[in-house]
Amino acid sequence: MQPSVAMPNGRSPGQTSTAPPPPPPPPSAAPTVQTAANGKRPIALLAMLAGFSVANLYSAQPLLNAMAQDLSLPPAWSGAVVAATQLGYALGLIVLVPLGDRLPRRHLLAVAAAGTAAALAAVPWTATALALGLALAAVGVLAVAIQLSVAFAADLAPSQRTGRAIGAVTAGVALGVVAARLLPGPIAASLGWRSVYAASAGIAAALAGLLWWRLPGEATRPCPSTPLPGVLALVFNHPVLRQRGPAATVNFAMLGLLWTALPLAAGAASDPQTPRTIPLIGLVGLAGALAATWAGRAADSGRDHAVITGAALTACGAWCLLATPHNGIWGLIAGTALLDAAVQAAHVTHQRSLLRTGAHARSRLVAAYMLFYASGTAAGATAATWLLAHGGWRAGCQLGLALGLASLAQALWLRSKASPAPRSA
Repeated sequence: MQPSVAMPNGRSPGQTSTAPPPPPPPPSAAPTVQTAANGKRPIALLAMLAGFSVANLYSAQPLLNAMAQDLSLPPAWSGAVVAATQLGYALGLIVLVPLGDRLPRRHLLAVAAAGTAAALAAVPWTATALALGLALAAVGVLAVAIQLSVAFAADLAPSQRTGRAIGAVTAGVALGVVAARLLPGPIAASLGWRSVYAASAGIAAALAGLLWWRLPGEATRPCPSTPLPGVLALVFNHPVLRQRGPAATVNFAMLGLLWTALPLAAGAASDPQTPRTIPLIGLVGLAGALAATWAGRAADSGRDHAVITGAALTACGAWCLLATPHNGIWGLIAGTALLDAAVQAAHVTHQRSLLRTGAHARSRLVAAYMLFYASGTAAGATAATWLLAHGGWRAGCQLGLALGLASLAQALWLRSKASPAPRSA
């Protein structure tokens, strides 16, 4: 009998190694978005898309006179062009944005950008006001890429950096509003108003390719066992939305009031230099972009209630500054900058609080929140036209101050309802 030969592992040559497999990793929640692509570049691309989309919403405003002359549109009906874009936007909020909770947002955003390119390319070929209105309505429907971008950014960011991601996209929106106020007029003066939309169509087509190529993919969402609640159902039933939505209504009523009153007051001013300062005032949107970025970081560090309280106090101070006539044009610019910064800071903070409550309903939550935003903007704009006709600029500022005090009361109430939360690193 042959002697047994010991092997280095202590087993005989005929035995096979049966080492137990390594233990499985601890279970963890699988991310919805592929983490390999998580980082600053996708967030920056989403901010770029959001800024471009909001610019398309408002770029018609400085072109209304040129459009009306070219298409023989009566001046009283020129506002219908802007209304068509906004009506399309409202339709998109209700119909398209909820799809972001069912379908991959990367695909939705790329398709929306491609559709925007087609709609914008159709605008230069329109020969009637009806055709122009339909093309711009399509642009408005697809401009809800703004809200899809906010929801996607919240998914891409770790929970402790949600505010920073939302702030970055909101800063892109603020910069897009600035671009819409400043760029279309000079381009139209040199190349015609149709060239603005031709150039925008090319940008949209390039963005569609970038979105498809650079945005991360998403894991397949499980099919819910019960029907998903709609946008309107969330408005009435979501507890955080019921708190933050009315605050958004008050805040954006202040902005709607101011930005409608400014050109009306400038047109009625006896000083011929006053209307020329409106484009300069448009630059204060840069203050809103900076405030959005700062507010996101502050909210992530646990200071969200301090942000909204400070924003409300800043808004009250801005209205006091705006109501003082001897401050002149620089007081007007400073007051507008402070108000824009205050509203954008509160806007980011409210969205962060809302989107942290429902990872699987973020698109619909953003859409529902924007209904409060839109209603506030519309109410403020409507009040501005009536007050300036009957009470002048001071009456408008008095209403603005009252809204600022209401915002402060809401902020203090939200602070009283909140339980202390630990700060995130």
